[in-house]
Amino acid sequence: MDHLPEAEEQYTLAIKIDPKSPNAHGAYSLLLVSLGLERENDAIEEMEISSKLFNEKGDRTKEYLVLAWLYEELANKYYNIKRYQ
Repeated sequence: MDHLPEAEEQYTLAIKIDPKSPNAHGAYSLLLVSLGLERENDAIEEMEISSKLFNEKGDRTKEYLVLAWLYEELANKYYNIKRYQ
């Protein structure tokens, strides 16, 4: 809702409180993708953490789902940029 810096602050706080929360890392990753191309490496890193944490919990479905969300977001950005050019 146009409060991305505040949202980023809240996600980093949530991760600081519970660094083993795969949902917090996954949601933060999607926020980073929305912040722009310069944050994509950070987004990928956060999503990898999320996937690993879901794996550790034995939740293979969510492990793959969070990676699919990231790939979808990155693909959409790529196609939108290509379409724009």
